[in-house]
Amino acid sequence: VALWCPALLGGIVWLATVATAQFLPGASRFGWVMNGDALNNLFYANKIITDNGIALGGTDNPVPLPAALIAIVMGAGAPPSSSAASALAHELSAFTLVWVVLLAVTCLAMGVVMASLIAPSLTGTVIVVSALGSLLPLTWLVSGLTIQWGYFNVNVILPLLFGAWLTYLGGTRNPFAALVSLLAMSSLALTVWTPLAIPIAALGLALIIRHPAYFRGLRGWRLAAVLATAGIALAF
Repeated sequence: VALWCPALLGGIVWLATVATAQFLPGASRFGWVMNGDALNNLFYANKIITDNGIALGGTDNPVPLPAALIAIVMGAGAPPSSSAASALAHELSAFTLVWVVLLAVTCLAMGVVMASLIAPSLTGTVIVVSALGSLLPLTWLVSGLTIQWGYFNVNVILPLLFGAWLTYLGGTRNPFAALVSLLAMSSLALTVWTPLAIPIAALGLALIIRHPAYFRGLRGWRLAAVLATAGIALAF
């Protein structure tokens, strides 16, 4: 509770800000998602919808997960009319929704990661660090720059990186589940920001080094699951 609940603060502040902007005169509802690479994000999301799924050709997006997330929301509804203005509003609404949710998740994950560095016995300190850490993604140096330049994939990869670290820390309880999760996260990272799959895979290797006897004893379906998950990452 002391670790996770205070980390909700950043997401609550962010969601409240976005909700207020929907009704505040003069506030921007969509403008903040239209900077920098926004056009590329929408282009690739539309291409996924047009292709009826992610295409794997040589000319297609090599890191399709961010665009796929937008495409899922874009495809969940249809604009109220066939006009270009309503179609654009629908696409920007979908893009905004996905980014808002991912940034809220980033706030939660960063708060928990920061608090996980504190000794659990220091409950008060854990609560304060968790709450303050969850606000860091709302600062200019973290999300300000990414929003300014339209680097949507930053808020896709950060939850993966934070989740990988928390998985590694909890790997002592179930090394098998932790390793499979880390391998799966490294595969997802390949579809978001390819070089950042390396630190996630490194955490998997560190987990194996921490528990050599356990992993040498893997047999049957557990060994098959580890090899299959690793094979997916290598095949990509």
